[in-house]
Amino acid sequence: MAAATACALVCAAATLAIRQRRRHGHLPRVGPPAHAPSIVLEKRIAAAPAGLYARGDGGLYALPADAIFDGFEAFAASEAALAGFRARGYVLIRGGFTPATTDAARAELEALIKEKSPAVASVYYEGEARRLLVVAGHDVEQQQQQQQQQQNWKQKLHLGSVARALPDALAAAPARWKLVRKVMGFLHSGYPALLATAEQRGLVRAAEAICGGAVSLFQDMAMVKPPAGREKPWHQDHAYFNIALEQPVLGVWVALSEVTEHNGCMVVAPVPPSARGPRSHFMRRDWQICDSEVTAGRLAGARTPVPMRPGDVLLFDSLLAHGTDTNRSADHRWALQYHFKNAGCRSTADDVPRLVVFGGEGRGATC
Repeated sequence: MAAATACALVCAAATLAIRQRRRHGHLPRVGPPAHAPSIVLEKRIAAAPAGLYARGDGGLYALPADAIFDGFEAFAASEAALAGFRARGYVLIRGGFTPATTDAARAELEALIKEKSPAVASVYYEGEARRLLVVAGHDVEQQQQQQQQQQNWKQKLHLGSVARALPDALAAAPARWKLVRKVMGFLHSGYPALLATAEQRGLVRAAEAICGGAVSLFQDMAMVKPPAGREKPWHQDHAYFNIALEQPVLGVWVALSEVTEHNGCMVVAPVPPSARGPRSHFMRRDWQICDSEVTAGRLAGARTPVPMRPGDVLLFDSLLAHGTDTNRSADHRWALQYHFKNAGCRSTADDVPRLVVFGGEGRGATC
């Protein structure tokens, strides 16, 4: 309670509504980051195998009606909602956010990525951005290969070249913002429309119900998939967190635009809880589940695309296997993603326990 009150005092310059919501204490920070954002130039990756994100069971598998709720109020009122979430590993909330909230958040996000140094923790660029630098005489690909020869296993998990400022060639490119694929660490009073999405009371209550009490929002990301934007290979979110496996972690995926199979909607593989344990991850196109497990293993028949309308919210368990395909449309696909944990849950800086559970190569597994 004292920490939440302190947060409210620090936010004294914000609106009364924001100060009151802040007392819930579930948000990660109060003000903008104290430093310029990390600029991450990701590698160009190979194309995904054909059919990796196609519907399972010959295209017949679809979202069951009892996995869809019209608003957070319907989810809260249903006695079967939590049981259904635990059985499938996800639920879809139709119209979780109003059009006004969704439109304002999208407009603010679009303005944010057009800034050269936004008040965020990090900005990730598509691998295509490296072509601009090679043309300008800065071969980031070659530099990255040289650096990796001297890096240890933990550092190799990072796919991008990191800097604190945009390279001149990229900063000068008129269409630079069209190569942004992800933004992290933007939830603060400097971006009130985005902040409002994380403070929506229906969302927080759903997170509390799923996580079993007061929650902490510990990660915020904007998933901007531009035209031809890369896939996010199949994975389990818990494989990225140094949080004990028995601790519930809730993923939240918010559509800010129309999201379809053509532009890279979420594709999930709901399997029974008994089969939803940790899966080996490997460094291939990303830190990912082996493609063969998705195309021919148990996950193959369960692949379920989740098309969404603006304002829809997908709640999913951190052990639910999922991925998103390349954006094959001419427009951006806009989305937000948050992660909640129980407020009493603690993460650690030690990667070893997580890699023992999820790291395929470290255990001698093959892919």
